[in-house]
Amino acid sequence: MIRRVRRFAHAPAPRKRAVLVAPGDALQLNLSQRDIPDVTSITLPTGVPDTQPSSTSDNVAGGSAAAAENARNTQKAQPNPKTTSAPKGQATHQAPPSKTTAGGSDSDCTPSPSKSMPPSATWTTCNYVTKDGQLNPDVRLLNGVIAIVDVTQSVLWNVVASVLAGTSDTAQTAVQFMQDFFLDDKTGMHPRVAYGQVIRGPGQQVGEFLGVIDLRGMVKIANAIQIMRAAGTSAWTSTLDAQMVAWTQQYVKWLQSSSIGQTALSAPNNHGSFATNQLAAMNILDQNHDDAAAALNAYFKKQFQDQIAASGEQPFEAVRTRPYHYRCFNLEAMITNAKLGDQLGLNFWTAKSKHGATIKDALDFTLRQNPGKEDVSDIFPHVAAIAAAYGDADGKYAAFLKRADDSYLTASYYYYDQAAALTQAPSTGPKAKGKSVTDSLAPTPTNSGLPFATPTIPWACPAAFATTTQVQLDDSVYVTCDELKHLYGYTDKAKNV
Repeated sequence: MIRRVRRFAHAPAPRKRAVLVAPGDALQLNLSQRDIPDVTSITLPTGVPDTQPSSTSDNVAGGSAAAAENARNTQKAQPNPKTTSAPKGQATHQAPPSKTTAGGSDSDCTPSPSKSMPPSATWTTCNYVTKDGQLNPDVRLLNGVIAIVDVTQSVLWNVVASVLAGTSDTAQTAVQFMQDFFLDDKTGMHPRVAYGQVIRGPGQQVGEFLGVIDLRGMVKIANAIQIMRAAGTSAWTSTLDAQMVAWTQQYVKWLQSSSIGQTALSAPNNHGSFATNQLAAMNILDQNHDDAAAALNAYFKKQFQDQIAASGEQPFEAVRTRPYHYRCFNLEAMITNAKLGDQLGLNFWTAKSKHGATIKDALDFTLRQNPGKEDVSDIFPHVAAIAAAYGDADGKYAAFLKRADDSYLTASYYYYDQAAALTQAPSTGPKAKGKSVTDSLAPTPTNSGLPFATPTIPWACPAAFATTTQVQLDDSVYVTCDELKHLYGYTDKAKNV
């Protein structure tokens, strides 16, 4: 009956929402509502943006803005599952109890919110059943996810609009939003996610490490502040800057010291990738570049090593019920980590997993997949980002975008994904001159769910299984090493492909 329920440790959302002012300047930046992303992976600028932006915009569905939008639009709850067994090769779920433990039968509690009892009684009386990739409509009643998505996106776009238009009104709006949401004694959010993705129902309701991912929009806040610093925006005073730095320092401390934060940072899938985004970006905002670099190095030396198979497949994401979406979702996080490193003068674009694959390989593999009923537009921003970072010598990325999104040249993600913003990428780095980027793998069919490359190293379970037999991927979603093995290409059948 429920996929994710989130509750943040903050007071009500800010009193107003930003209105993006898209200036009619020489750039002719005409952004429709469709083009303005809800989820943005952005690197931090080294100077005032002019005609060459120094950040990227990734519009990715699922556990974020699109998830919030789905929550707004969901009309009815999903029925309770009759079984919790998963198809072969997919992650499994913990079986929920069939009856409530605090009064109320299944019929009393379905649909949610139940009409037979007040919502508050539903939340504390009825058991919530996890269904991978689905949302319960009562998440619309919680301000947490929707609020953090709205405020981070509003802050970013108002700051960008202020710089492009050369006006102060939108910058003042952005500043007011940050004061209301983070710094105000009455309305501000505490620098922690103690109740993120809390599961309602009988018993103690506490947050999970899975809720940390909902604050990945903090990368946008860091980006916006860096822009205002570089532009000398008068509305962003030294006092406000110091207050926001203090907030981020407390958040970093919580992230690194709390059990919730530590578990998120060590997660082997997209949760760990996105938690690293936050830790690195907040340290950059605090101008603590050494710790930011340490966070990124730790990620690429640990989780990243098991995240991409030799074929480019992402086993921890492919095992989910919405594999195309989750591949794209983790691509967003991996690309963001590489971009954050780029701003620090570090080259993670050429970093390879222990199976010899790069972020580009992961993008190329996903491009070859048939999304089925999933949203193919999840991948659009990542195609633009990879083209900017690695080059597009044979034009395949531009051809894909032209075919799949005929308005991509005016899309916000394309505006932000410019090679000139990168200094360490293969397309623009010190060794880029005179070299072109070619496909990492030969063309392959798109109708097979098996990996397309044969592994070259002996099979060993990912490091996440060193002390456990199953790893949690999401709410009540667990995976074993054996369930991932074939996705790395270690089966006789896969070797014959």
